[in-house]
This record gives sequence, C-alpha cells and structure tokens, in this order.
Amino acid sequence: MNPKPDRYKWNAHSIQALRRHMGLSQQEMAAELGIRQQTVSEWETDRYRPRGGMITLLTMVAERVSFLPTDAAPDASGDWPEQPITRLALKPRATSALQQSGLHTVAAVVARWRENRQGLLDIPDFGERSLQDLERKLRDLGLIY
Repeated sequence: MNPKPDRYKWNAHSIQALRRHMGLSQQEMAAELGIRQQTVSEWETDRYRPRGGMITLLTMVAERVSFLPTDAAPDASGDWPEQPITRLALKPRATSALQQSGLHTVAAVVARWRENRQGLLDIPDFGERSLQDLERKLRDLGLIY
C-alpha cells in the first residue's frame, strides 16, 4: 500500500480526530509514532504542524486504521458553521476575546470575517497573530477562500 500524503490534510483537527479514532491518549499516540507527547499536543493546538516524513507516517497510520479524511469532520454532518468557536482550537486568549465580543459560533466568526476582516483587530486581546491563525484554520476547513 503506497500512502498518498496529499490525500490527508494534517492540521490540528485532523490529527486529534485520528488520535481519537484510534482510541489513544496523546501520550499513547506519541509512543506509537516514536515522538514526544508534547509534539502531539503542539500539533493538536496548531502551534506546529507535522512535516516531511511525519506526514507520510501519519498517512500510513491513518490508512492502516481505516481513518478517512472525512472522519475529521466535527460531527457526522460536518456542519462546521453551527459549531462553537472552541472547535477551531484557537489559543485560549483569542477564543475568549471572540466570545467576549459576542462571537460564539463558527458561523458568527465567518460572517464577521466576510464583513470586515481587519475589523476583527478592533476586538480587545485579538491581535494580528490571532487573526492569521483564525484565517489559516478557516481556510483549512474550506469556510473561506
């Protein structure tokens, strides 16, 4: 079986979904992959992303355990807009800032994004890095282009 690394989009959500699909803790997944638990945590919080050979290894593991890219949907319907913004796995400070400004669902964040992307920077405690992180996650989910 030849793995197809580009078949999977390895991001915080898909890595966590794979781990849960396998019924493993972060520590157990790290042991299976031969890496540190902290690395799995950093992937799942989107602090870092897997690269090179680790992408290939994740893909091989996913194929071996019959994990499909569609299994990474937040629920059976894959209905992201109705999900709470906590599902975006932003940094806690950014999530809190969005919630305090009245943005509690992914749909509300996307609507605000489309209305005025730069206006999100007017939210206290929501800076440029938070905006870049949010943009990357929304693009990964196919909610903005």
